[in-house]
Amino acid sequence: MDDCPKFLEDEYSWKLRICRNDLIVKLIGGTALGYLAKCLFTQGRKWPVFVAIGFAVGMAAENCKRELNVTMTPCIPNKKTKPS
Repeated sequence: MDDCPKFLEDEYSWKLRICRNDLIVKLIGGTALGYLAKCLFTQGRKWPVFVAIGFAVGMAAENCKRELNVTMTPCIPNKKTKPS
């Protein structure tokens, strides 16, 4: 049985939705951790929130890039050869 997808567009749009959801989750988590660091460690300065959001966006972008590179790589099915 062939593991290659029948429609590349369907897989591509599915992975874009996954990337969007990953970005949203990472933004919420980064904002929460940055706000917590702001309150606990820096006496109310704003830079921990921006640093955490930056890390979250960077991680989401790298995850998305890796997933889309795998999607865009052509799928060549393995041909089984008979032993001689």
